[in-house]
Amino acid sequence: MTRQPGLFPAKSGLPRALEAAFARFWAAYPQRTPNPRAVAEKEFTKAVKAGAAADDLVLAAGGYAAEVKRLGTANDFIVHAATFLRQARFRDYLGPLLSAPVGAAPSEPDHTLWPAMKAHMDAATFMAWFGRCQVVEMNAQLVLLTQHRIVASRIREDFLPLLRQAFPGRPITVHFQEHSR
Repeated sequence: MTRQPGLFPAKSGLPRALEAAFARFWAAYPQRTPNPRAVAEKEFTKAVKAGAAADDLVLAAGGYAAEVKRLGTANDFIVHAATFLRQARFRDYLGPLLSAPVGAAPSEPDHTLWPAMKAHMDAATFMAWFGRCQVVEMNAQLVLLTQHRIVASRIREDFLPLLRQAFPGRPITVHFQEHSR
């Protein structure tokens, strides 16, 4: 059997600087078999070089995964990660997030929650998710507000245990409020 170089790349082509971001993307992306990781790594690199923010790609992967779960999409109909990136389908899952400034996260984010959360996550992950939230209340309870449904869903599903560790004994709510146009 002859190997076709385009289908089976010899090495990943993922720069070291993008390894952590791609790992978050891969973890957020819906599981599909097969889903060639090396090809997805190359497309991830190309998308970032073309101007996409790595954190936005992670956010879009989470949005797509939420849609796949909500719709009960069968394995054969889940788009390969490489195709999702190559065809810029991630843009469909960002919507108003495309205009939000994300860029590289600073070493010490300027956000009300950061001092309590820095023991629980790195700055880039914090800014990708909590950087898009407004703290409405932080005394007797913690109330967060975001205009992004994907962000609210991800925080509720994946980061609530970390919030409970950072703010023990306080009720925690995350509200989604649609942006009025």
